[in-house]
Amino acid sequence: MLDGFVSWPEHLAEEYRRTGYWLGRPLGDLLHESCARHADRVAVVCGERRMTYAELSRAANRMAYGLLELGVKPLDRVVVQLPNVPEFVVLLFALLRAGAIPVLALPGHRRAEITSVHAHAGAVAYAIKDEFGGFDYRGLARELPSPGHVLVSGEAQEFIALDTLEGASGSCPRPTRAIRRCSCCPAGRPGCPS
Repeated sequence: MLDGFVSWPEHLAEEYRRTGYWLGRPLGDLLHESCARHADRVAVVCGERRMTYAELSRAANRMAYGLLELGVKPLDRVVVQLPNVPEFVVLLFALLRAGAIPVLALPGHRRAEITSVHAHAGAVAYAIKDEFGGFDYRGLARELPSPGHVLVSGEAQEFIALDTLEGASGSCPRPTRAIRRCSCCPAGRPGCPS
């Protein structure tokens, strides 16, 4: 179990496993399998924009390599404060493929919440939308004591644009045992990695 992780109450975890909500497998692996099985189907819809599973898989791989080249390592935490946009989905799966841990923050969080979340998580990066709902998240990033890499969906200004995070092809690390079982698959459970 990862340090600082609070596990689900055992009765809920057992029910989630029994009903099939928790399969004891990494989310990134499930996406990879869905991409292979449904490559030409639409996976993401945002307004007029459509992304197939194959396109999502390729984009997540490219971004995962870019994150690794940037210096984000397996088990590093990255605070993700993006609204429901395609870049959120791509980044989430890229982080999982790179072995990093996404720490999700709500778009409504401001300086106090993000500073606290970032510090408690020990995050090495902060991913944001340039502007959303009339709020400029880049200004918030500038106010943080030490945000690490600031990754921006949209106009990045002095920060790193998410759409430029495309590393050279290579292999992403396999998730460590701690990542594979951190949320729903404690050691010793049948069918779970130990």
